[in-house]
Amino acid sequence: MAIADTDNPDYQRAYKTGYRLALAGKGHAQMPHDIRHDGRMREYFVEGWQAAQDDMVRQQELLNKPDWRYRIAWLIIMVLGGLATAGVMLKQAHEQNPQVAAEPETPVPSSAIAQTHSETITLLSDEQRRDISDQQRLYAQQEARKTPLAPLTANLEVEIAQPRLVADTENIPLDLQTDSANSIALLPKYLRKLAFHTQVRLNSAGTLFLVWRYNGLEIQKQSYELSAGEHSLTSTQLMSSSRQGRWHIEVLDGQQRVFQRMTFDYGQNNESH
Repeated sequence: MAIADTDNPDYQRAYKTGYRLALAGKGHAQMPHDIRHDGRMREYFVEGWQAAQDDMVRQQELLNKPDWRYRIAWLIIMVLGGLATAGVMLKQAHEQNPQVAAEPETPVPSSAIAQTHSETITLLSDEQRRDISDQQRLYAQQEARKTPLAPLTANLEVEIAQPRLVADTENIPLDLQTDSANSIALLPKYLRKLAFHTQVRLNSAGTLFLVWRYNGLEIQKQSYELSAGEHSLTSTQLMSSSRQGRWHIEVLDGQQRVFQRMTFDYGQNNESH
């Protein structure tokens, strides 16, 4: 686990708490009370949570990428083991019957090769086997947390206006009409921190949720207790080049129903996200 770039023990605790909650498959809604009400501690919590997400993505990429060094080593061991086994078998046959030396060599039984292959697996160290097991477990947890996009529901009590993303000096408007591919904003991957701003108008007091989604996962979820009238909502998200593709920002009502969704592409376009 990476260490927060600070000497403040409270900030380090917030960073580690975010990191551990992300590994446990939990979102920002489980943020401790004391961290939620401190702006700096909340930023370190989000940084730790994001670092854990990036670590899991990198581990999954390593898991999916074949390690040719191990494969070549196994192949060499299999070949040497097969040759050694064949030599022993031929020597034993020659000792039992001298006439076997004049006969053509018989192929090595496939069962002997399979046995040699299984024995080479034990050459992995305990640490390497634990790493593979941890990577498989993290990948399974991540896959289990994936959910499809929920259908949009009508909400006449809330009005969304002027949604936009702000990154450094760039101000990118987001189109509320998600059925048009031409209206989806494309953001370059050198932008590492995005801020989402929008105006909302509520006919009555209630709770709203704002969710950042990527690749079927809820990356960040925030709740807002709002009174009737007009309000400004702001949410920030740290970006990573390991998460390029299709992103969604969703607004949910108090019953966790999605009534507004905005879409943008980060880095390379990948509509499967």
